[in-house]
Amino acid sequence: MNRLNKILTVITLLFITTNIKAAKEVSLELAQQILDDLYKVSGQYIQEKPTLILSTENKKVASYSPSKNLISIDEKALEICGSLGNESANALAFLIGHELAHAFQKEVRQQGGTTHFLAYDHHFDSMVRTEKVADIQGVFTGYLANYGMQEAIPAVLKEIYEAYGLMGKHLPNYPTYEERMESATEVIRLVDGLIDLFETNVYLLALGEYREASYVMEYIFEYYQGYEIQNNLGICYLYTALELVDNEIDKFAFPTRLNGASNLHEIDTSRAGALNYYMRKTRNSILQSALNYFDEAIRLNKNHTIAKINRACVLNMLQNQNEALSYLAGNDFAETEKKDPNYILVNGITLALMGEQIEAKKYFTELLGHTDKIISAQAAYNLALLNNKRTLNKSNSIFHISERITNTLERLTLKGTRGWPPIVLNKSENKLFKTNKTKTHEAYLITDEFENYFSLLKIKMNTNEYISIDKKNESDPKIYQNFIYSDKYYFIKSETEKIIIKCDLNGNILELAKYNIY
Repeated sequence: MNRLNKILTVITLLFITTNIKAAKEVSLELAQQILDDLYKVSGQYIQEKPTLILSTENKKVASYSPSKNLISIDEKALEICGSLGNESANALAFLIGHELAHAFQKEVRQQGGTTHFLAYDHHFDSMVRTEKVADIQGVFTGYLANYGMQEAIPAVLKEIYEAYGLMGKHLPNYPTYEERMESATEVIRLVDGLIDLFETNVYLLALGEYREASYVMEYIFEYYQGYEIQNNLGICYLYTALELVDNEIDKFAFPTRLNGASNLHEIDTSRAGALNYYMRKTRNSILQSALNYFDEAIRLNKNHTIAKINRACVLNMLQNQNEALSYLAGNDFAETEKKDPNYILVNGITLALMGEQIEAKKYFTELLGHTDKIISAQAAYNLALLNNKRTLNKSNSIFHISERITNTLERLTLKGTRGWPPIVLNKSENKLFKTNKTKTHEAYLITDEFENYFSLLKIKMNTNEYISIDKKNESDPKIYQNFIYSDKYYFIKSETEKIIIKCDLNGNILELAKYNIY
């Protein structure tokens, strides 16, 4: 080989090596972004995020080492995911999400051995169950992080079994391709059910059906225990307890918060009355359960301001004002959190319940005219209470239902439901969740087979058919009793028409739904 050819060969090799390295870096960068996204929504911040590395062994596809808190992804696995086109990121999210779920499993950390994506029974006696749970948690976490894995899973498993030489083989400790696909199909079906429950739960919370919402959340909790779920379960219990009304405490508009949403709560005086000893005991027991969930949410994420404020609210509802005030003034709240309007609001309520009305009024007055109109409305309402005035009355009809919306919803009907596969939410009460999806709409039902408790029929609007809600009454504070806000959308409901609408923040309709509470 002459000198020129040698130089060209070296340049070519350098070019190839550089591009291979760049491709690996891009792939690893994508994998790291996916890990970051999944960890962010996992709600398990008490466990440090694992380090992610690329492995050249190409034997395990992916693995997790508890002793090193390390997730390893094979180069071959990255290549397989990269070959799946539009499903590449979703396929990679499936592998990473599976191993991240292992990082949160106590039994895996206690055993100490490295997991093995391909070998289900390789290390632990309970590995089959552990791996299936990891699949479920990983796929559901992917859904929360906007990685829809259901289409990617069958494709990536087929490619992995072929590339790793496992197709058609029966090896000790390794599930066959058919067994792995059967398990994956079951996981997808189960996660689809969890997603349906999760989306139905948002509607239940928006409609104030907290008992049914708690059944749904508890079912999800069996598979996913993130801090958002803990907080929202606490809210379900909190509002269930408020059905046993304490006139002196519940008359205030507390800044209790769902994750990503807010409620403007007002006491229903038609149900108000003196609590006897047993009613008080029951109420306090339910509130204590709510407190436990908020404590766990805070344990998982010490910076979870929403759960901290909810905790302070519950302490007040338990008549522990001194403890609530001490908690609010302590080191649990960062200085930035103490500037949160919800923090200021609950401080005012605590002082008002302690008889410090002048100080309480200062807190409420500070929030009047706040840019967050729900906060402003709550502050105005609480201030009116201290001034012996009532300014906020419940309003059921707060927006005009257009003929187009009415006609669309009238076409939705709940038909025969006996053939719908059920999910058992509560065995003792035989509460079942059923769903049915057609080309035109989705139907959700909570029943015991003999009697229906809740039904929801919804239709997603095509992006070309968005309808803007008339906001002419936006300045009226009572409108916010019927609003549930989040960072991406809000719900607006009309109890008179039994309609609830999901909108984006510009007021464009995303989903139309009609509901029935039997």
